Amino acid sequence: MYWKTVAIILAGWLLAMSISDNWHLFGELWEVPVTLALGSFVAGFSAEGSGAVAFPVFTKVLHVPPEAARQFSLLTQSVGMSMASLVILLRKTPFYSFAIAPAVMGGAIGQALSAGMNWFVPGAHLKWLFSVHIAALGIALLLQHWSGIERRESVDEKKGGLLLFGSGLIGGFLTINIGCGADIVAFIILTLLLSSTEKKATPTTVIIMALNSIIGTIITSLSGEWSAWAVSAWQTAIPVVIFGAPLGAFLASKVENPVIFYALLSFIGIEVLSTILLVPMQSWVIPVFVVAAGLMCGVVAWKYRRQMALS
Repeated sequence: MYWKTVAIILAGWLLAMSISDNWHLFGELWEVPVTLALGSFVAGFSAEGSGAVAFPVFTKVLHVPPEAARQFSLLTQSVGMSMASLVILLRKTPFYSFAIAPAVMGGAIGQALSAGMNWFVPGAHLKWLFSVHIAALGIALLLQHWSGIERRESVDEKKGGLLLFGSGLIGGFLTINIGCGADIVAFIILTLLLSSTEKKATPTTVIIMALNSIIGTIITSLSGEWSAWAVSAWQTAIPVVIFGAPLGAFLASKVENPVIFYALLSFIGIEVLSTILLVPMQSWVIPVFVVAAGLMCGVVAWKYRRQMALS
């Protein structure tokens, strides 16, 4: 079924590109498919959507307007991460099925509220917003790993559903602003609060981000105009992401949990380092980072003390 879907998408893409005679876009926007070759793989392999790679590269290096980069991330993830989700389902890769509905419902409400109330963060702050929170996540995950806190495949689904819906509101706000974020927020809930393994949490977040991207694309279509750059860049990325993201999902299902854990930390480190080197520091960054890292590490410390008390 995967290859049939690929054939249909490619046939439609080839027809559209030929009719519109847009082949020249590959010469004008060659950086896009090159960036997405890595970005789409990261999207399928880890809890970071392709927007986690595309948004920083395009806004920090190529100086694409944040709004255009956000729209592009939503468009590419709607295709690439949906194909990765298809591979996850076809291969019967284990994931937390209970988490999908509440996280996506919360994300949809968060996106709709943000778009309807015009809750958009100015471009100068968007670049730091994502980096601050994933940096805090990376520190908390390292602390959890070093402390030897027990990880488990089965989690409290009732409590998890409520947490994922509430956090989905935040994930939706991030997604409509930077084109990703719903996956990272869900990953935080699953791994830090519910103590799941990264291996099972990752495909769960891929599916959540795919559905949130589709919802974000629909909301953007209904509430605003598409950036010409985002649409053009998306056309050059389609033949890349339909293979890159599924490849990432396939390889993630083959490796053990430590590989996924350290790969995610590596992706986080590269993203945060690029922000530090390329983006001027905002006055709120350090206080917000301290609070975010303190909260996440506080959760880990509480879990450690609880585990010690029960042992």
